[in-house]
Amino acid sequence: MELVYLWIESYKNIKKQGFNFSPRFRCEYNEDTNELTIDENKDYVSIFPENINITAIVGENGSGKSNLLHLIIGSIFQNVDNWRNIEGLFFLFKHSNNYILSKEIKCNLPQSKFNYEYKDFQNIKEYVYISLFDFSLIQPEIWNNWDEYKKYYSLEPSVDYRGNGPNGASKIIPISFNANMSSLACYFYRYIEKQILIDNKIDIYDEIAIRKARKVNIDFLKTEKDIILDAYKNNDVLLGLTKTEFKTKRALSQYVILRIDDLRDDEIELIGYFDLFFEIEIRSSSNEDLNYKSLSLGHKMLISNFGLILKTVLKRAKEKSVIFLLDEIETSMHPNWQKNIIYLFTKIFKNYSSTYFNFIFASHSPFLLSDLQKQDCIFLSKNEKDKNDLEKKQTFGANIHTLLSDAFFMADGLQGKYSELIINELIGYLNEGKKTEKINSNEDAQKYINIMGEPILKRQLQKMLDSRRLSKIDEIDLLRRRIEELENKQK
Repeated sequence: MELVYLWIESYKNIKKQGFNFSPRFRCEYNEDTNELTIDENKDYVSIFPENINITAIVGENGSGKSNLLHLIIGSIFQNVDNWRNIEGLFFLFKHSNNYILSKEIKCNLPQSKFNYEYKDFQNIKEYVYISLFDFSLIQPEIWNNWDEYKKYYSLEPSVDYRGNGPNGASKIIPISFNANMSSLACYFYRYIEKQILIDNKIDIYDEIAIRKARKVNIDFLKTEKDIILDAYKNNDVLLGLTKTEFKTKRALSQYVILRIDDLRDDEIELIGYFDLFFEIEIRSSSNEDLNYKSLSLGHKMLISNFGLILKTVLKRAKEKSVIFLLDEIETSMHPNWQKNIIYLFTKIFKNYSSTYFNFIFASHSPFLLSDLQKQDCIFLSKNEKDKNDLEKKQTFGANIHTLLSDAFFMADGLQGKYSELIINELIGYLNEGKKTEKINSNEDAQKYINIMGEPILKRQLQKMLDSRRLSKIDEIDLLRRRIEELENKQK
């Protein structure tokens, strides 16, 4: 099941806009006639596996990228009072040869063989699994209908939700961020193909080691202890430890070493909790120098983020169409890792051929756009003309600098604000002789030109300074000639 189109009359800063999510179709809604026209994109080129569709939402700050993701998830999980003030919203999905609409409107279909039917938002969940992965530093407010969403759909990194009554939920982090990332890393290494790791130069870790008990009173962590003890009701041994060994927190005489491929899913789920009581190390059996704990945060985030998504597919969405909304997945990642994100999504999830994936990114990364066609991108801008101009440009394989300038509407250029100030002071001095605290002589100007990193700008500024110096020499020569003329007259 594929998300094709969305129309919203009003939600926060998004007013009377339609959004195309499928590159195979172009849709346009006429409010006056309550009519939706669906045209096939004859120029469509398929670049992704058949079971994957990827859309990126990009634009300047405050243009509504995250709001659009929140609109999608919030419309599915909200109460009848419409507390999010969503007005005039409808979706269009494509399921086999049928279109599914969430509102009764007239449709102009591209081919007569297609039919359409109406389903309300709640019935849509029968066909598709939808979840928001919010990797941004600031989490959104909790959705209404929280019990259903938090129990079956919510999977933000290292965050758990526990209800505190019928009208709300408390957002708690019961285990440490690093411990939870270790658990997700085990999901990643347990289910990903090893060749994908080799192709992307991702270190391979294939075992965990448990040895030293942490200096913590087990009774101080009653909730976490009870979660583990409850798991022992159906298991004599968890992560190589008996129930007695866990309760007594006995220091182990030697490492308990377990292969990640041999771990059960319920054991991987408990790694973050066990990490509160025992030191757990992710290791490589073939290279003792590899140390998971010493990896950069961005490297760990790449591994754990994909581990989280794999966990979702395996536990909740296998054999079902999915819509995954991913907000700022590139957070904390080095550009080298950002370059690999789209490639990894296509390589990992093409193997789950029975599931159709709709991946929708809200991102600030030009590297994601470079792997997408312009039909795969939704451009948001506060200026309608800028958005329309950008929609005419190609993005696939485009230069990163061009994408930064265009797709993220950086009209003021790509230089830092401070260097831009120095450059303007240089130009003012070289053109008009304006002196500043930093630049009040040719020697000062030369020092700043010497450290310029952009070669074309550096050459131009050097020409301007050389010209100024020549003008100074000409002025000195003129004064010398006038002095000579005055001396000759006196003779």
